[in-house]
Amino acid sequence: MKRKSWISILLGAGGFSLLSTAWALGKRSGPPLFVVDVQGHSMEPLYHAGDQVLATGFVGRRGIRRGAIVIVRSPETDEGLFIKEVVAVAGDPVPELFRRHAGTEGDLSVPAGCMLVLGRHPASKDSKQWGYLPEANVEGRVVLRTRTGLPGGTARP
Repeated sequence: MKRKSWISILLGAGGFSLLSTAWALGKRSGPPLFVVDVQGHSMEPLYHAGDQVLATGFVGRRGIRRGAIVIVRSPETDEGLFIKEVVAVAGDPVPELFRRHAGTEGDLSVPAGCMLVLGRHPASKDSKQWGYLPEANVEGRVVLRTRTGLPGGTARP
């Protein structure tokens, strides 16, 4: 192996070790690392059906932040996992899109322990239908895409 390959392996192993330790000691929602197959089109053009993503169940002390791509369970049914983008977290003002959907006006903020998530496709299942998503429904946060264009999948639109 070339020197660069060994360095990559050592850095990867060290990063995995740190992540596993942090998961074991800190706030978490799911396993330290897991792979999810994307199914559906709700996150296109960012993620496509058949993509695989690596996610971490380690949330950290700061929790999930706005803009994070997360793997979540639906609050309504046992339909499996969904991949969504976090658009508002506890304390944030409720975006106009969700105010209109809920039929409310005024200065609303996302309640503690909740967030709003959104797919990039207008017809995706997300907080437009679910409303506030409890933080407990977050299985993990996407850290990178591992493969693209593979058939199958478990994260739904």
